[in-house]
Amino acid sequence: MERLRCISFILAIWSMTLLAASADKPNIILILADDLGYADLSVQGCKQFDTPHIDSIFKNGVRFTRGYVSNSVCAPSRAGLLTGRFGSRFGFEANLPKASHKPDSIIGLDPKQRTIANIMKAGGYKTYCIGKWHLGYNVKLFHPQKRGFDHFFGLLGGSRSYWPMENGDKGKVLQEDGNYLIEKKMKKFYLTDLLTDKAIEYIKKNHGKTDAPPFFMYLSYTAPHGPWHAKPEDIARVKGDVKNQRRKVYGGMVINMDDNVGRLLKCLDDQKLPRPGARG
Repeated sequence: MERLRCISFILAIWSMTLLAASADKPNIILILADDLGYADLSVQGCKQFDTPHIDSIFKNGVRFTRGYVSNSVCAPSRAGLLTGRFGSRFGFEANLPKASHKPDSIIGLDPKQRTIANIMKAGGYKTYCIGKWHLGYNVKLFHPQKRGFDHFFGLLGGSRSYWPMENGDKGKVLQEDGNYLIEKKMKKFYLTDLLTDKAIEYIKKNHGKTDAPPFFMYLSYTAPHGPWHAKPEDIARVKGDVKNQRRKVYGGMVINMDDNVGRLLKCLDDQKLPRPGARG
């Protein structure tokens, strides 16, 4: 009998969700939002835009109202999330400097540190990293596929454009399993949509069968971190008299991210995989 466990919470700048599909080895999807304001979900009281799909995870699962991150800035807090340790214990206490962008840089998540992906993989899980990495650029040392992930689709660096990039450093250009993509040739490109497309593709291809292995998916959105790029139709959905244009664009980015969480939940339904709140 399939069962579901669901844990959802907001950690200041993060949104994290665990979804499960069986009692012994549940599937797990960890969704991370980048620079999301604590009060910028409707379940948290936001009145300017709605986030019904993210809200549904809170309402149907378990909601934690107090949570803490291991650091106040991006890269070391991600290191803490994936290792379960404070960065001060392994020399990761600040965001990565420009020197880390060099191909031979040794600045990044200490290769000796095990990640949650290492542990899940050793337990028989298929492991996926999708989206923002920001834990080191040297592909020989810090690439997600060197840190326990079977597959990686995303960017090694931090923030980047939500539209196609023709040129740029290799830390910002999208790649799949080490192969860089020619973004200008990709149709209907909006980064948050694209990351969700890949998550759905992996689930449909590998996990829509009863004999499929359990999976751990780290879906690390860049949204709603700057730059402020949103589709006009999403900006138009921001409610009320919001005069600050940056706020309107930001709202459109959050709305789009919520839509994409909804697409992911629908994929679970379509593949007959339990969604948050289900019971066997």
